[in-house]
Amino acid sequence: MTRAARIADRLVGSNIDFFFYLYDRWQDKGKYERKEDYEEAIERRIGCPVELITDPWGFKFGVDGKMFVLKLNNQGDYFELSTL
Repeated sequence: MTRAARIADRLVGSNIDFFFYLYDRWQDKGKYERKEDYEEAIERRIGCPVELITDPWGFKFGVDGKMFVLKLNNQGDYFELSTL
């Protein structure tokens, strides 16, 4: 595992409950709330710029010059972290 992958894994692992909370909130209020508000909340949490994706729900982010994507499933109990 590369240094960037270890950092990304740690960022996701230490905040996964928060990400599932945002995912659940998006399911209920995403039609009424701004995508940018979710991006800002995630950026404050992990300390780097993100791009929210909504189908499947998750976000893209960079660590040490490598791009990653976190995707959460529609049951809210599974996630996938991969490189782009």
